[in-house]
Amino acid sequence: MQKIAVWNTAFLGDAVLTLPLLENLHKAYPEAKIDFWVRKGLSPLFSKIPYINKVYEFDKRGKQKALFSVIPLSREIKKQNYDCWISAHTSLRSGLVALLSKVPKRIGYKQAKTHFIHNLAYTDYVERQFPEVPEIERLNNLLRPLNIEPSELNPNFYLATPNAESLAKFSEGFGFIPSTKSLNRHNVFLSESTSKQTVLGLHPGSTWKTKQWLPEYFAKLAIFALNKGSKTVIFAGPGEEVIANQVNSLILTQLNAEKKYDLTKNILNLAGKLSLTELTECINLLDAYVCNDSGTMHISWSLGTPTFGIFGPTIPEFG
Repeated sequence: MQKIAVWNTAFLGDAVLTLPLLENLHKAYPEAKIDFWVRKGLSPLFSKIPYINKVYEFDKRGKQKALFSVIPLSREIKKQNYDCWISAHTSLRSGLVALLSKVPKRIGYKQAKTHFIHNLAYTDYVERQFPEVPEIERLNNLLRPLNIEPSELNPNFYLATPNAESLAKFSEGFGFIPSTKSLNRHNVFLSESTSKQTVLGLHPGSTWKTKQWLPEYFAKLAIFALNKGSKTVIFAGPGEEVIANQVNSLILTQLNAEKKYDLTKNILNLAGKLSLTELTECINLLDAYVCNDSGTMHISWSLGTPTFGIFGPTIPEFG
């Protein structure tokens, strides 16, 4: 097998959890070129991963939103001459892409209730087992038709050395420059006087409002950390700036009310100031990261940053 494509155009977290599948594919076919198809905006995040040949984007919420857009897309996929197509997404559109691409071997999930096109889309079907098994295991099951026994169960993120601009955005608010050992979490936060302070990251946003911890609780956690001598960084993804700024305002209001003006310099609000890649680089520099059930939670975990995910009441079947 010379060329393989993996398709997962769901949310950021879903793409991150697909990394073990990709790595297991690489281990089984080390000489094969493995391409990763993701939703628009995510490609820069995965472009540095060594076992991924190319990352392609699918604009499912924009220019390629219409169902008929899969026709020109499928033509482009045909030109890639893939030997195998693995779809981790279960939508009708994903099934159409697989079917029209005419890749010789197409692997997808088997579903009890689905459109008839889905039943024609793939040459090999795998039981989805949702929600019986964890997502990473469920994704790795897509390798069964290739007789691959998965050995990698955790996503491993690879980052290039953070660029100077990313580090500047992170450090300028604190008045210190990270050390040259910028990927060593235990050395990054040395100030000019070589003293170290813990740096806590907070990410109060989430794609789904039902998965968001209240801003007041994030603010209380931040104040607790600040009183213990920690620096605190507030992050936000696109569209999450309002809640991040609300948390920042609550923190400042409380500190000013308590006349703890000196602690305000230990807060850095980076909401709306970072690209997704820069956000990932900054998470890699933290001592701990507290967030809702979100894509960045999976990124933080995969980077090895101590991660505290907050899960509220939800319906498991909804993800």
